[in-house]
Amino acid sequence: MAESPSTLVRAANYGRSLAFYLRIGFEVEWERPDVAQVKPPVGRPVLLAGPEAGALTDYLAPVHSEAVPGKLLYFGGGTPEFYQSLRGKGLADLKWTEYDWGYSFITVPDPDGHIIYFGGGKQWSDVEMLHWYDQAADRLDEALAGLTEADLDLSRAPGKWTIRQIVLHIVDSDCTSLARVKFALAEPGRLYNGNGYNPDRWAEGLDYAHRPIGPEVALFKAIRGHIGGLVRHLEGALDRTTDMGNGQTMPVRPSLNALTVHALHHIEQIKETRRVHGV
Repeated sequence: MAESPSTLVRAANYGRSLAFYLRIGFEVEWERPDVAQVKPPVGRPVLLAGPEAGALTDYLAPVHSEAVPGKLLYFGGGTPEFYQSLRGKGLADLKWTEYDWGYSFITVPDPDGHIIYFGGGKQWSDVEMLHWYDQAADRLDEALAGLTEADLDLSRAPGKWTIRQIVLHIVDSDCTSLARVKFALAEPGRLYNGNGYNPDRWAEGLDYAHRPIGPEVALFKAIRGHIGGLVRHLEGALDRTTDMGNGQTMPVRPSLNALTVHALHHIEQIKETRRVHGV
């Protein structure tokens, strides 16, 4: 049975959107009138639904969210080879970006304005991954150096998060993953029942737009130092897992890899915002 998706993508014109997703490498896992479950080349499936799709809850995972136009939909597979395969398809606003820390990504908007994001890059060794996991704290300091309180409220484009909001999101992503990682380290194989995390709801509910960032940056550094130290101290730490209760286990290694990429990518957005405004 196909995995139930946790992301709903609404389409104003179902046929047009389905054709787009097939064009960029997605495959249909099943289809009903005006609704289909589509799977990317690398990553989890999404539910694509048109205006006539009707009730959708039965098709979605118990914890799910609806994609917001203008925001990123994250998938894997962002390799140079995949980018070259997309270039010849005449896709509007197709972009390629590569960073010095070994990561690259492709972005392309779908017909309804959702930004499809294919991330990928170098396969780090454990030593390299932990190096960049640590480095994110220093890079965040560097990205924020010299900014005023007013500068923190700048965004790189209309509708994008401000520097302040990005910082608080980086920290909360580490916070919401902390318990799961520690359960894996302390009690390998333990069943872990964690609630889903919706970044947009947290941004609103925790008032990202107006809060100071000093204590949050200090918390981020503390978490990175704490987990980095534990992983280096405990034998076989990166291979320890939690039981996610859905037939899947989650090792520490991919969790830290994802957190490393997540933080470094958002730090690049802060740097981009500074370039846009010359601060």
